[in-house]
Amino acid sequence: MKLTFLGGADEIGASSILVETAGHRVLVDCGLRMGGAKQDPLPDLRAIQDAGGLDAIVLTHAHLDHTGGLPVLHAACPDVPVLATAPTWTLLKILLLDAVKIMGSKLDREGELPLYSQEAVEALLARGTSTRFLEPREVAGGAVTITHYPAGHILGASSVGIESAEGRALVTGDYSVTDQITVPGMLPPRLHADVVVTESTYGDRLHASRPAEERRLVETVGEVVAAGGKVLIPAFALGRAQEVLLALRRAFARKTLKPFPVWVDGMVRSVCCAYADHPDWVSPWLRRQIEKRGNPFFDTDGSVQQVLKPSQRAEIAQGPPCCIVASSGMLTGGPSQQFAAMLAPDPKNFIAITGYQDEEAPGRTLLDLADGRAHELKLSGEIVPVSCRVGRYSLSAHADGGEVASLVGHLRPKDVVLVHGEGQARPALGRSVGPRARDGVYLPVLGETLTFSYRQARPRPPRAALEGFGLGRPMDEAGIAELAARLGSGAAFGGQSPQLYDLKELASLYAGDQGSSDAGLREQMRALLLAEASPFEPDPRRPFLFRLRRRESPPEAGEASSWAAPAVPGQPMQQTAALARAAALFPPSTGLLKTSLRLEAKLIELVFPFPEAARRRHAGLLLQLSQETGWKVAVHPEVRPAALIDLVRRLLPADWELTRSPGWHREQNRLVVSLGAVPPDWIDQRTALAAQFEEESGVRLELERTSQPAAAALDTARDSEGRLEVNLAIAAIDHHFAGLPHRPTRKSRRVDSDGPYLELAFISVRVAERYSETIAQAAADTGWRLTVASKSDQEAILRTFRELWPAAWIVSKGPSLFTDRGVLRVVVRAMPSLAELSPIRTALADRTGFELEVGLH
Repeated sequence: MKLTFLGGADEIGASSILVETAGHRVLVDCGLRMGGAKQDPLPDLRAIQDAGGLDAIVLTHAHLDHTGGLPVLHAACPDVPVLATAPTWTLLKILLLDAVKIMGSKLDREGELPLYSQEAVEALLARGTSTRFLEPREVAGGAVTITHYPAGHILGASSVGIESAEGRALVTGDYSVTDQITVPGMLPPRLHADVVVTESTYGDRLHASRPAEERRLVETVGEVVAAGGKVLIPAFALGRAQEVLLALRRAFARKTLKPFPVWVDGMVRSVCCAYADHPDWVSPWLRRQIEKRGNPFFDTDGSVQQVLKPSQRAEIAQGPPCCIVASSGMLTGGPSQQFAAMLAPDPKNFIAITGYQDEEAPGRTLLDLADGRAHELKLSGEIVPVSCRVGRYSLSAHADGGEVASLVGHLRPKDVVLVHGEGQARPALGRSVGPRARDGVYLPVLGETLTFSYRQARPRPPRAALEGFGLGRPMDEAGIAELAARLGSGAAFGGQSPQLYDLKELASLYAGDQGSSDAGLREQMRALLLAEASPFEPDPRRPFLFRLRRRESPPEAGEASSWAAPAVPGQPMQQTAALARAAALFPPSTGLLKTSLRLEAKLIELVFPFPEAARRRHAGLLLQLSQETGWKVAVHPEVRPAALIDLVRRLLPADWELTRSPGWHREQNRLVVSLGAVPPDWIDQRTALAAQFEEESGVRLELERTSQPAAAALDTARDSEGRLEVNLAIAAIDHHFAGLPHRPTRKSRRVDSDGPYLELAFISVRVAERYSETIAQAAADTGWRLTVASKSDQEAILRTFRELWPAAWIVSKGPSLFTDRGVLRVVVRAMPSLAELSPIRTALADRTGFELEVGLH
């Protein structure tokens, strides 16, 4: 499998990757370099001709840095199929036709020839093929399979899975793990990828809390308008503008912001209509708004209005206080640039920057001006005096470094390729994801080709024996009912029934391989699944997934109990009843060690020695427990290290000699076992043994030969002082705190005059004091001297306070921490009642150990 990076590797712009596999070629994206760069705006399209042409083109999403060069390429190869989600095609029509207009104006103004014409765009749109999330499409005569996976980011955005006999690749495109107002966050792909190509836009940073940033922006806009000023929010027409508008609309509806005029200008208007045209692809909240009002971005009361003609702009700039949301987001052109020139000289006004700014963009210059690193702003060749205030808000629709590393850790590919990043973003991210890649991490440059050899493609994760019980019989309501019954009992998945199913999974269960490959059969099944009498229903958050419908009454004897509703419909079970039901469903033979309740979250947490294996093995029972009790159900994520050692003891043949205690690498979810004397055929047995170990524990086992003298390795997991190996000790401590309201936030190895010890840090010393008995038990179990760090985590305490404190209660001073007294003090303008303060005081004390003092200004 070859990957050639035609653009967007060590840059942001012109994203395009040529994937060569099984003798065929698929291009993922064909974007433009944005921001007025002097270099060639297109990817290296000649490399496609040199490679022998294309079998298919696949798009991740509609942004022009991923699609803007497509009309040029399509004109050269008009018969090559182009695959994208339905919303992507709707948005592409808006964006590409607007790009044609902009290129036409540049021709008139600067004599710059356009890259393509309106006819080229229309020819492309006429030949596009629409896809759905999680529904595979075969190209190249069936040799290559393409699947679009939900990626968050913007409407219709997807990650692309490419599968062939040579392996599986996942190209993430741009993605957002966090839910946005408009679209849910990324759904981690169910693809056992050999190589993952991921964006690294913000690979060297961590995002601020998105809800907090939205709230900060809304509050600032309200304050500026109330003081008689105007606010300009230059926003990318696709994605960011819709988020900003809905944040303001929601604040108006909740009466946290007094309504004022909001003007919408530029391509933003057309894109808002596209979101309203695709209700099944947006967030549940936005879907409800569309169903109620049609287009939820504009209203009839006049608070959010469209700018319909250019002459209105000067009137708005000279008119009453208001907020203006306009493209472009970088102030490189469009109405936002005109409004900035009119509003920037007035100190009463405010410009809010909400997204990525290219180095050469006026938006970046504006930020530098605010920070004192620039001295003038140039818009359309004219120097503009800047007296207004400027603010920056992190409303990114990209994953940050931690989220990318987490995704890679979840997918566990052999190789990781970092693209779509500038400066230190990729090197910093490479250091984070390195331990999570099984083989290598690559940072390609423009034009580079990477070749990967996967002699045997990674096996798919163990799912179910797809029985194809309905093969050869018509697909009808009776068959769908039987499918639901099998899933309800867990039979179709060997007792491991997941909560959500995609259409391909259900079709495969019904008709075997025919269900996977026959698109017509899948469409027939979709209609039956959506029928009023169907035992299935679409998931409210992601309508392309299906779940078993809850019954209104208890099942009859012998029926699938996984459809059962809570004892009181719509209400969770009482605590004791929920615990009793958990005990009945999970007897000791299932491996359950402990059950705890988190009342605030209505969550039942189950502790098993091997959490990943338990989630897989007992998926049907976990679903059943949740449905019958009305509580959320989670498996505690920490592995029990002693159980790993017991499992190694049980599985290793008697004639295999261990040279040292196993090394538990918790962050990488792997156990390393060093072997001394082994039989000659040990290599042949190693693979099967490691597979059995991972199947039973969910932990990767690595067996390695050493030349060290033999020792009773498993029995010497402790040193001469009786201390467990440090990683095993840390894991054991985590297990002692499993299911408790608090746990150590940090565990550090220290040394003093008495020797080595482990220091445990909690949110505060007062919280740690509640667990003195647990700490003593952990010390006895691990053989380590355990101490508690003397410093409180002040940031975590303040963050907890901000979560609990109502935004409507105006703080005039503080919050201030007095760690010696364990007090958090805040001064307010109006004193809340004791009844209002009491639950906040209690919650703060429970979560942080700090008492809340409130003073009046």
